[in-house]
Amino acid sequence: MKRFFVFACLILGVSFPLVLHAKIYFINKGVKYHIGDNHFATSEDSDFLGAFPVVGQEWLQGFTVSQADKVKVHIGKIWGVDDCDYCKVFVAIDGHDMLRLSQANNGGPIDTLTVLAMTLQPGVTHVLKIASIGRDKVDDFMIEDVSVETQVAEIEFVAPRPFETAEPTPEPQLPKVPCESAEPKVGWMKGEAEGKTGLELESKGRDGQDSGVLGSLAPGEALDFYVQIAGLPASHDAVGHALEFLLTEPAKEGWVLSLKEGQGSGLHGNMIRDGIYRAEAFSAGPWKPSGWNHIRIQSCSDGYIHLQVNGGQATVGLKSGLRAHSFMFRAVGIKAVISKRPEAPTSPSPLGFPAPGGF
Repeated sequence: MKRFFVFACLILGVSFPLVLHAKIYFINKGVKYHIGDNHFATSEDSDFLGAFPVVGQEWLQGFTVSQADKVKVHIGKIWGVDDCDYCKVFVAIDGHDMLRLSQANNGGPIDTLTVLAMTLQPGVTHVLKIASIGRDKVDDFMIEDVSVETQVAEIEFVAPRPFETAEPTPEPQLPKVPCESAEPKVGWMKGEAEGKTGLELESKGRDGQDSGVLGSLAPGEALDFYVQIAGLPASHDAVGHALEFLLTEPAKEGWVLSLKEGQGSGLHGNMIRDGIYRAEAFSAGPWKPSGWNHIRIQSCSDGYIHLQVNGGQATVGLKSGLRAHSFMFRAVGIKAVISKRPEAPTSPSPLGFPAPGGF
């Protein structure tokens, strides 16, 4: 009987609507992005730890559709959105509101309502924007698993896009450092002429404390020193525990070694470029949370300045232009002791951290 009914419908030209599954195109599957202005100290959530450092107030992704179709946006998980009176968080395509995030969305997913779905046309680049807006400061939050959903159209992601690619790319391998035998530079440690062999940097907040310019590093020169973390205050300012090794001109550039809150173990390494924290990541040697860490920074004849942590070379270097660069160090949310001798005394605050982590 059922077969006869279907056959009769076909003969009579009766059609039924097809139930199609939506097509889902992930932009950052499994990757956390931190959006805002770095005023994350008042966030309710400390899970900023696993995210890229702040990427700015707008997160953009360009894409095209193969045919006219209705489009929705999905965000798999959200952290740290606050219902503050000075800030708003918008998700839009080509200026058309797709979502508005609030504190109630933290910890879960959110999708564009069907009534807000937007019909897009092929042949042009559409831009998905997730933005945190405000007055003097904006809200800091994180997103993960952002996707664009269509009914039938194919999507191709194009520029603009977050950090060149939607997924983490393999870390580049730099060539062998051609100046590993460079003699350590002398005279750069403050007070060295008076017999001092170390300095302390202490910062309890996100503003950080820097050493000031300590000297310049020319091609063929190297800095050899040791670092120990002598204090790490617990706070919700979780991405604010870091040690930075920086060149200072024309704009600050360098390596940021982030430390896990409450432990001091190495969490991840990211770069500062043109004075801005970037998502560009690097790895180096394992970090010793409860001991001295050997740091070597060297300017080499390959045109790069290289960082080594406990003998492991960082996978990202800084271009030197084969000229001298001034340098400095900066501590954020930590007390760091920097010394030319690992046996130098430290503050009497044993941390008792767990097994070493890495960058």
